[in-house]
Amino acid sequence: MAVGVVILMLYGRDMFEMNISPLIFAVVSIALALPMGYNEYMCYLFFLFPLGSGLPGSYMMPILAVLWIIKKKQLPSYKTLLFFIVVALIELFHFINYTFGHNILMIVRYLSCFFLFTVAISDYSHHQQHNQRAAFFVAGTLTAVLCIIIRTYIMGAIDAFDIVRVGEIEKIDETLEGRIMLSMNPNAMAFIAVTSMAICIYLFLKNVYSNNVILLVSLAVLLISICLSISRSGIIAALLSALLFLFSNGGSKRTRFFFIMGLVVLAVVFLIYSMGWVDAVVGRFSDDTVGTAGDRAGVFARYNEFLINNPFYLWLGTGAVYYREAANMDISVHNSIQQILVSYGIVGLSLFSFAAMSLAKQFKGVGFMAWVPVIVVLFNMQAIQFLMPFSLLYPIVAAFEIVKGASVRNVIIPHY
Repeated sequence: MAVGVVILMLYGRDMFEMNISPLIFAVVSIALALPMGYNEYMCYLFFLFPLGSGLPGSYMMPILAVLWIIKKKQLPSYKTLLFFIVVALIELFHFINYTFGHNILMIVRYLSCFFLFTVAISDYSHHQQHNQRAAFFVAGTLTAVLCIIIRTYIMGAIDAFDIVRVGEIEKIDETLEGRIMLSMNPNAMAFIAVTSMAICIYLFLKNVYSNNVILLVSLAVLLISICLSISRSGIIAALLSALLFLFSNGGSKRTRFFFIMGLVVLAVVFLIYSMGWVDAVVGRFSDDTVGTAGDRAGVFARYNEFLINNPFYLWLGTGAVYYREAANMDISVHNSIQQILVSYGIVGLSLFSFAAMSLAKQFKGVGFMAWVPVIVVLFNMQAIQFLMPFSLLYPIVAAFEIVKGASVRNVIIPHY
């Protein structure tokens, strides 16, 4: 019920221009969460994670973080709490010393999102339904990409691939400026879609749910959204996902899977061929910027030069929320590892690396197939941000739910 109400509010506001204020949206969304038990609440959070800019975060995210503590009935483990506190202290230290215009609400929202990231990725129990959480992330992704695709169709941007790619909604209508609405750039949309695609394939191959038709329809929608984004990194990551699953799954099931995948791909190509998609993709992979990944190599070099010339920032970073302003750059980092380094320096990057290795060690006995979504996300993260925008924190969390689910034995997953 809660998920359905959020979808109705989101679509009513963004597609039918219903006057739903941020406060009403937040109050209703939070009120729906109040009677939930812990596992149900976690599924609800995973549904909300991909919706990103569509949520009134300054209202919702701090309350959702507090609700996690209330429903968990305990604080995070001391390692998780220490990790969060160190990152928060670095962020607040930089915020206090900023000499340019800044907003405390942005810091509050970011730290709330980061808190939910740390507790969600470290939360593991044999009594929890981790695959179910991943499925709710897929549901949130489908809600997001369908909203963006349909809205783009309505605004007539699909026929102009040389001007607007699906996801670049902010370039279509200048009147959208300042409104809280669900939007994301094409690469971000492809990122969450590829993550959800890998999750769908895994759940399908493992027969986690009895009704695979829903998974296949979801997979088709996700493939369409990846194609329409014309994101080079997203398309390559989708192909990598298919190849990794091919080599990690044998027997007749593999043949069945790739037969169905072939049909889906053919359907997608047929659907969008008349819209010039093939020409657009060829253009994206053959233009002058492909060698530098859209000048990402140049951006990477400029941020490295900034760190080398500023030893203080090299060690402690600039903070994540206003790193562009602190570095006096007009373009964002497009590499997750570098974004962590720029935001939190060598100290922060070491902390993140240690936390990642500690997490992975808990599941070293899990089979390769369950790691495929994580591998695909990590690959894609080398061409996209991670800490900002806030919603990009969560694909790796959703991917890890598959690893956690694979380590759980004799747990029955409810069918929805």
